[in-house]
Amino acid sequence: LGELPRAASVQPWAVLATSDLAVRGTRPLEGARLLALAHRCANEGITLVTFSTDEVFGGDAEAPHCESETPTPDLPHGRERHDLERALLAATRDLLLVRTGVLLEPGVVDDGFMRVLSALRSGARLRVPDDEIVSLSSVPHLLDATLDLLIDGERGVWHGTHRGAASLFELSRRVAELAGAEPGSISAGRALHPWGLESRPGMRALASDRAWPMPPMAVALAEHVAAAALARRDPSAA
Repeated sequence: LGELPRAASVQPWAVLATSDLAVRGTRPLEGARLLALAHRCANEGITLVTFSTDEVFGGDAEAPHCESETPTPDLPHGRERHDLERALLAATRDLLLVRTGVLLEPGVVDDGFMRVLSALRSGARLRVPDDEIVSLSSVPHLLDATLDLLIDGERGVWHGTHRGAASLFELSRRVAELAGAEPGSISAGRALHPWGLESRPGMRALASDRAWPMPPMAVALAEHVAAAALARRDPSAA
């Protein structure tokens, strides 16, 4: 977002704005600048692509949240994200806004699931929340799917998650199994949130009533564990 004055000189047909907008637990600090970018893109006929998170939804639903559902955020930063989403949608019709779940960045060895594995390897026993139901977004698949949607001319709100929903507890145990660690050392509870975030009990997962452009959750999780194992053995491969 720091390169706004240079956008016109390269005559882009689309602008991809990421910043911190897809990171759970953070506030969209650059919202004002992103909104300014949206207005500029609208004036110049340029498509804007950006991201949001599952935090725009509350946790009281019984099923994962779809694009057609009206957001009802229950946390302050979720309300800020929703306000920014609405402002962006009002600023430009040529907008592709993709909401994400818990991000998986293959090769990053210090994300929440990898912290769980590190603790297990040290012999620790962990308690991980079983009442926060989430979906996953692998960054490589997310970017591939987003570019496909952009090229296909899709606009509006899309959910960029892998099919499936599970608790952080279930996912942590699955990661342990995939990595050859001891899943029995993980029990359900509130003592540890893998991302160091405020626990958000309830249904936080995203689904789609438009399309599923990304592979199933199990595929993304297996790829993530494999990439993290490679990065751990050979940091230069990350």
